Amino acid sequence: MLCLVQQGYRCVSVGRRSHGHDQVSRPRKDYNPLVAGIKRSRAHSEELQDIRLVVDTIPALVWSTRPDGSAEFFNQHWLEYTGLSLEQALGWGWKVTIHADDLPDMLEIFYEALSLRRAFEVEGRFRRSDGEYRWFLFRGSPLLDESGNVIRWFGTNTDLEERKRAEDALRASEQNFRRIVDGIPAPTVTFTAHGEVEYTNQRTLDYTGWTFDQLKHWGPLIHPDDLPIVQTLWKHSIETGQRFEVEQRIRDADGVFRWFVARAIPGRDVEGRIVRWYAMLFDIDGRKRAEEALLAERTRIAGALHDTLLQSFHALLFRFQAARNMVPTRPEQAMKALDAAILRTEEAIAESRDAIKHLRAESVVRGDLAELLASTGQDLAAPQTAVDDSPTFRVIVEGEPRSLGPILLGEVYCIARELLRNAFQHAKAHHIEAEIRYDNHLFSLRVRDDGKGIDPTVLKEGVRAGHWGLPGVRERAERIGARLDFWSEAGAGTEVQLTVPAGPAHETGGDIPGFGLFR
Repeated sequence: MLCLVQQGYRCVSVGRRSHGHDQVSRPRKDYNPLVAGIKRSRAHSEELQDIRLVVDTIPALVWSTRPDGSAEFFNQHWLEYTGLSLEQALGWGWKVTIHADDLPDMLEIFYEALSLRRAFEVEGRFRRSDGEYRWFLFRGSPLLDESGNVIRWFGTNTDLEERKRAEDALRASEQNFRRIVDGIPAPTVTFTAHGEVEYTNQRTLDYTGWTFDQLKHWGPLIHPDDLPIVQTLWKHSIETGQRFEVEQRIRDADGVFRWFVARAIPGRDVEGRIVRWYAMLFDIDGRKRAEEALLAERTRIAGALHDTLLQSFHALLFRFQAARNMVPTRPEQAMKALDAAILRTEEAIAESRDAIKHLRAESVVRGDLAELLASTGQDLAAPQTAVDDSPTFRVIVEGEPRSLGPILLGEVYCIARELLRNAFQHAKAHHIEAEIRYDNHLFSLRVRDDGKGIDPTVLKEGVRAGHWGLPGVRERAERIGARLDFWSEAGAGTEVQLTVPAGPAHETGGDIPGFGLFR
């Protein structure tokens, strides 16, 4: 074959036809291979120029690398931003633009992506032409051929500085908020808009002894009796956006429940949507205990008035009735009974005045318990002696007598006096006795009679309609941490035992639930 090259003509082959005739092709004037190659090169160059124009127009920093990661292209924005020339940046020259502290980690991520042939992104500080470093997001993706081999990498750098500054400002604000919250001298908790624990201050952790993760499930910290209402009110506040407030008992690190009032208010964004709840716990245990003490004090006052005024009036009434009955047949004895009743009235007035003034058992009860009970028995028996219907009474002491603390003495005496009054006035007994026992482990008092017994209904319910006696006895026993046991049978009498554990107090003179036992 012979190739003819001539300006204005195509290259044609000279040869034979297939049927045996020789033929020489005539040159065509419409084709020139040199011109065609030049045109194709020019078109390709224009296409590349158009691509470069597009890439340079994109408002981003764009680059590409060879499969090994060495740079082969940077757009004009990238070069202008860094102040590097293309020659300086090509290959691995671009590394000078990365902050020295960030470069090792960024290269490690980049090399891993090259090895795995997968896209990557990493944040780092990128140097501007004036030398300032700003935070950027570096993203890159591989261009693969049909066999999955990397042809080249394309990537962009995106400025994150403003976002980073906003994040830093937010982080600083949150840290400042937490410092303020941690400085609040009360347990403080923040919740999400849906009521989930978001943050707790150190005071909360110290009080509960729980970790933050444990506090996310705070239910077991609430007293079982209070938990249902707390959960109901909290659910209502979350659903309605109304402020939350409730009094509740919360367990501390030692397992002791204390009273708190919990208050929570919603935090809203500019559009009024709830984004967070702020809750604080205020310790009201002292106030609650004061309220309980006040109630107990009022109850004790009622009992004290009953034990002094009412019982004294009952005794006086019996004395006057007995004297009245003796007037027709025994006037001299009636006068003596009246004189004794008048004397007892003066004593009752003094006792009542003292009780109202001090309203404390220790103010009116002093001395040896056995002597006090013996005197009480004589007083209660006197009205019945006048009509020859008095039961026998004695006080028995077992063990070595010891002096009781003044408050305990007063409470025990008031209990014994009420039990003796019931026995003398209601039991219709022939024999009544009080037994006091001291030993190394407990103090006990027994009051027993052989009378008609206590109505089973009254014994079961612990109260007789319109009477203070039995409820008052039980409350006094509870106040000193004592145990009170009743035994009664119809026609066989009643026995009541008061038991106060001694324990260490027996030896040291300590207190049993706040009351000195042996002094």
